[in-house]
Amino acid sequence: MLRTTFATSRLLEELKLPTAVKTSGKRGLHVFVPIKRNLNFDAARQVSELVSRHLMRLQLDAADAACGFHRRS
Repeated sequence: MLRTTFATSRLLEELKLPTAVKTSGKRGLHVFVPIKRNLNFDAARQVSELVSRHLMRLQLDAADAACGFHRRS
């Protein structure tokens, strides 16, 4: 998980997007990316999906493009 989290952070920083790695509470980590309000929800989601798919292609451990509250326990 750490490898994937920091690979995500590095990739976004290469794209000139500032990041902050944050704990998600009970388990896991999140990569926080502040965005300007001129980017709508659909556009932000599309960027996150592209980044996720790229990381999955790199075959990083535990890279997962799943999204949604139903995945939380």
